[in-house]
Amino acid sequence: MKEYKVSVIVPVYNAENTLPQTLKCLRMQTLQEIEFVLVDDGSADKSLDILQNAAREDPRFVVIHQQNAGVSAARRAGIEAARGAYVGFVDADDQIEADMYELLYNEAVCRQADLVMCDYSEITGETVKERIMGLQPQLICGENASFRAYAACVSAVPSLCNKLYRRALFDGLPELLPLKIGEDMALCTALAPRVRCAAILPQGLYYYVQHPASVMHSRRDLGNEPNQLDQFLRDIAPDPAFDQNGPEWKNLLAARALISLVFTNYSHGQKWPFFYKQLKKLESWPGCRGFYRDAAAGRCLRTLHQAGGLSRSFQAAAQLVFLLCRLHLVRPAARLLAQLRRIIEKRQKS
Repeated sequence: MKEYKVSVIVPVYNAENTLPQTLKCLRMQTLQEIEFVLVDDGSADKSLDILQNAAREDPRFVVIHQQNAGVSAARRAGIEAARGAYVGFVDADDQIEADMYELLYNEAVCRQADLVMCDYSEITGETVKERIMGLQPQLICGENASFRAYAACVSAVPSLCNKLYRRALFDGLPELLPLKIGEDMALCTALAPRVRCAAILPQGLYYYVQHPASVMHSRRDLGNEPNQLDQFLRDIAPDPAFDQNGPEWKNLLAARALISLVFTNYSHGQKWPFFYKQLKKLESWPGCRGFYRDAAAGRCLRTLHQAGGLSRSFQAAAQLVFLLCRLHLVRPAARLLAQLRRIIEKRQKS
């Protein structure tokens, strides 16, 4: 069986309009010994035909077809089929630089890194915002490397697509809570304790293409769907792998899970009862009171701010939310979270 340096996994669902441009970017990759695992997740349009035609023209393309099971299941199928020493992920509506995987792979080998991350850019219509994070080169190894790599590489950008992971990290990974939204953060978080060395490249090599009709920009009622906080309570809170830095890591993860429910585009229209339900849910965690104390003092939020995942003004507002929770004023805290969400919606529309 042929082995590759990198396997790039592309989950595909009804992407016939954007898929040709994404495949073009993959064909242009300068890295030799690379494969592209294209997983059609039961598309109802012409996506599968486009993928099969691409595979006939280029032997680096491998097509998997499955019944619709969601992006998490599609990625899992791709990981199981991957033959590369490292694994990357590209969404079927995004674009990448031609040398992205050559640069990431060379850095991984040079640094013997389990994880390499690059910066990213955003495309909205004709507008391109370059290097969103403004990252600086960094090597994270040694003491508490897993926690420090999570803080630098995942907490601010909980996406798989600007990262390259060592394939062996996925071996024996337990099945995650099936999330329809936020699955990137769930998988990045599950991998985090296995990372012993990480490197950061400052180049913006990945391009997120913003589509108003995408899942992330669609209004939906999240009240009955499992979310990142559910994943935290079920999988992370009881896991001793996240205790290596005392309570600091789990507190950071709890803050990240809650803030993601406020800050990301798919939370459009969520009102205060939704946030009240999440805060009450968190009270089932034995570490909740300690977390509220830590967050109200700004410690775990400061880590998010330093990583670029939280503005100073939002950090201050979040501290107030958690102070209210510490004082058992959960209903006012939920109303404040809903108000923050409305403010963010207005900014996103402007």
